[in-house]
Amino acid sequence: MPLYDRWSLDRPDLSGLFFGIVALGDQTYHRTFCWAGRKMEALLKSLGCHHVEPTLEVDAATQVFADDVAVGWLEDWLDRVRSEHLTERGRQ
Repeated sequence: MPLYDRWSLDRPDLSGLFFGIVALGDQTYHRTFCWAGRKMEALLKSLGCHHVEPTLEVDAATQVFADDVAVGWLEDWLDRVRSEHLTERGRQ
């Protein structure tokens, strides 16, 4: 929350950064499912960050070990960041 609040107020230019989010929620709370992750995603996009992969939303009601799902997603995310970073460096 402190980071979210600070960036919401200061509105820094984060256009040079890549981001990815793994959001944990429980679908039995459907109105607020993965709400923190969704809010952070919207903020980061509004600050110019590059969203590399779609946000991974993990349902704690059906996925007991969130890290089982997140590890594969993270590996794909890192591959995309490396690829985009190298492509970006080649343009400079």
